[in-house]
Amino acid sequence: MSSPLLARDLVSYGTSSTIPSDKWILEATNWFAIGMNLIQRYVSEVATGPPGQLGKYTANAAANETGVQWHCQNFIMRDNAYTSFSVLAMSLILGFGGLVICSSLYLETIVGWIRKRSKSKRGLYRRMYWRLNSALQLQRMAFEEAGLGTWERCDEDIPVTSTDGEKMQVASEWDEWHPSIRGGQPVPSPEHHDEEKKSRIETAYSLSETPTIASPTESKLQASIVETEIGPEQIQRQDRTEHP
Repeated sequence: MSSPLLARDLVSYGTSSTIPSDKWILEATNWFAIGMNLIQRYVSEVATGPPGQLGKYTANAAANETGVQWHCQNFIMRDNAYTSFSVLAMSLILGFGGLVICSSLYLETIVGWIRKRSKSKRGLYRRMYWRLNSALQLQRMAFEEAGLGTWERCDEDIPVTSTDGEKMQVASEWDEWHPSIRGGQPVPSPEHHDEEKKSRIETAYSLSETPTIASPTESKLQASIVETEIGPEQIQRQDRTEHP
């Protein structure tokens, strides 16, 4: 049960902190607020009836009393099921918020379009350099450097290929150490990849059989290359063949 004194909130284990000199004003204000709350509840019970089990005895109490009927019809109280708000304030917030969002999205594009068509070229270099550092422009320049695709709208935010549905060439060389793509070259057949793989294996064996002084790191690197290309089982089988 809550205490009528606010000072009870400052008590802990039988001890209390120092009470300010104007504490009695806060206590009196709290008592007045509690009294007004009780009066409002009693007034509302005149129209709605007392809650709980006694409500069934006071139902339709205003049926035969004109004064009580007038009181019930003119009684106004706040309903907790609804909340009122300012339509004007909500409209201003949504309007200015939408304006700020649209400005942040299209302001750079609009200013760039105006500067591009104006006689003064001030700031044009900085704007173009900023645009070239975007992810799509960097990707476009990487494709052009590899000779892939014919690009247009390169001065805009989103560059596109000039031909609809243009397909980029797949990787023509399978190099695990330095993979790359080169445009304008025919895609080699699977037999070509087998020959390239065989030549890399022979090169790795020739390097391993050459009597050179190599560091432990280089020896491990050569062994990993051979093991990656042909597998550890084939290495053991070939060692048995060479050294019966």
